[in-house]
Amino acid sequence: MISIILGTRAQLVKMAPVIKEIESRNILFRLIFTGQHKESIDDLISDFKIVSSFNSVATRGEATGVSGLIVWFVLCFWQLVRHRKKFFGSSKKHIVVVHGDTLSALIGAVVGKINGYKVAHVESGLRSFNIFHPFPEEITRLLVFRCADIAYCPGPWACNNIKKYNLEVVDTGANTIVDALYLALHAEQKTITPAVQSIPFAIASIHRFENIFFRKRFMLILDLIERAAEHSPIIFVLHPATKSRLNKFGLLKKLQANERISLVSRMGYVAFCQLLDQAEFVITDGGSNQEELYYLGKPTLLMRKLTERIEGKGSTMMIGNYDLKSLQIFLKNLDSLRGKRQVISNNSPSSLIVSDLQNRDS
Repeated sequence: MISIILGTRAQLVKMAPVIKEIESRNILFRLIFTGQHKESIDDLISDFKIVSSFNSVATRGEATGVSGLIVWFVLCFWQLVRHRKKFFGSSKKHIVVVHGDTLSALIGAVVGKINGYKVAHVESGLRSFNIFHPFPEEITRLLVFRCADIAYCPGPWACNNIKKYNLEVVDTGANTIVDALYLALHAEQKTITPAVQSIPFAIASIHRFENIFFRKRFMLILDLIERAAEHSPIIFVLHPATKSRLNKFGLLKKLQANERISLVSRMGYVAFCQLLDQAEFVITDGGSNQEELYYLGKPTLLMRKLTERIEGKGSTMMIGNYDLKSLQIFLKNLDSLRGKRQVISNNSPSSLIVSDLQNRDS
């Protein structure tokens, strides 16, 4: 039996092509949802036309603060351990599939290990080699590596990073985001937000813990975004946690007053990717965005000091470093940062992963 444990939007996006492939082959599996993110999850399910039912662990709302996240973590872990048969069934031959660097991945990996199941880690082997950047994701990955038995690594670089761990390494060639992006760009056209009133425009998406939970850092990033808006009008995508911190710090009205910045709620994946495809450039702190924008050939200013991903390095992506000089260099060199759009359906990593899982589960 195969069980896939997911909890965040990014995980569902990247695992959706895997789920779709499993469904198309009529393989028996379970989908377990931790509820780390809840808002617009239904939109993603609809975007990817996933038909399998989700077995939900937590019933509380999406956690937007540290205390809420701690409560959610303990609750999910306890339920998965205490009600093992409810979520995983009685089969002893079991593969628990987790994804990426989230707390949901850590919960799934630890619970799988405790229950004596095989643990498969998708998007394994990515490293920044600095436990503070990104935080806490780099630490989470290291912990998941130690719990996993099978590592699905997106390319030789990731495979090499995981050699010292006692894992069976499978090179998937690329990340499953390639398949997700292909599905999104070839889906039925979605209605793009009315905020797009002028072209060219840019997009900002900031949501990471280390960027929004500390007022000084957050204000610095917002100042850089406002400066970038002087170059091109910006659509600022509001994640729930980001909106919560803007309100807490009293910064929302300042952004609303800027005529060069349009605030929009987080949207479905198909609509978001189609919006990215129209943008002149993007300012983001998301690793998944870094990958997507590389394949779209879009200039990307990554609002971090380090990244655990190689997509876009030396081509479409610049590290932001939270400073004005980096922003100025980025805006000056937009033409040279534009790349070739390379979203294709060949050599699907999702298909490779499912074939490998199917062989192990037979």
